Amino acid sequence: NTSIKMKLADLFGVHAKRLNSTFTIGVGDNFYNSGVRSLTDIKWAWYWEGPFSASSLSHKWYMALGNHDHRGNVEAQIQRTEVDPRWHMPARRFAQVFCFQGQRIHLVVLDAEDELKK
Repeated sequence: NTSIKMKLADLFGVHAKRLNSTFTIGVGDNFYNSGVRSLTDIKWAWYWEGPFSASSLSHKWYMALGNHDHRGNVEAQIQRTEVDPRWHMPARRFAQVFCFQGQRIHLVVLDAEDELKK
């Protein structure tokens, strides 16, 4: 339901502003039900650019793949990193280190769907 998706995206923006969020972690299934076909797929506008356009969400998003994403072109989501400063998915699996309140936090992103195929 599109109206529910838009309400959820609005809530993301509200809470990101309230928390002064500096990044977001996406946990996969970025594009229901069948991923995206390409870098120019209209789903980028419908499910990413439009809904998550609040200024409080203009930071980097560290994105993972989910099983629904594998029904489309996974490489298009990886390539998006090169053309969208907010979208960060440099590979199917990657790691990122954050420093928060003097502590190092290690984010490890895996592609479980890909791992299960091995």
